[in-house]
Amino acid sequence: VNGSGVELGVPCGVDGNGVKIYGTATTEKSVSQTVKILPESFWENTIVPVTYTPANFYLFSGFAQSYDQASGGFFGFRVKVKNFDDSEIISVFPCVDGVEYTQFISGLIIVPRGFFVKEITVECVYENTGVAYFDNVSLVPLTDGKFVDYRYTEEGRTKAVITPEGATYYEYNENGDVTLEA
Repeated sequence: VNGSGVELGVPCGVDGNGVKIYGTATTEKSVSQTVKILPESFWENTIVPVTYTPANFYLFSGFAQSYDQASGGFFGFRVKVKNFDDSEIISVFPCVDGVEYTQFISGLIIVPRGFFVKEITVECVYENTGVAYFDNVSLVPLTDGKFVDYRYTEEGRTKAVITPEGATYYEYNENGDVTLEA
């Protein structure tokens, strides 16, 4: 727990056992959970961990809700994937500001080749006035390679299609016609 004004195990959201954060406009408060993928002893005498192949994709999801918030500040989730050399990939999953309904947030975390996952930390983050609730947060490794991740433009057009075999990216002209598929 980072910051005061945080309650764990509060009745809220989907399963009634969530996190409640009392916000302030200038201070970030968060609750995090770290999952150790491999024990520290594995990394102590390893220069390149060639015997370990982690999942290359992780599916993140969670529910969040806020009340009485002002605009501005961050409200959402952060996922930090730490490499064996302690470098990190940070993925940010923001919630929509200024709405008072439960939001379902999900996304795909892509771990590049050569990045050996040591640990993953999921943070529920709130930097705003009012109160935020987080519930039913999950992180699932996708090891079977059976997924498709679609990314969209603000206009709702497909921007990218990502699969285990690779990615296809699209660009459009002002009329909405595809001008590039790569």
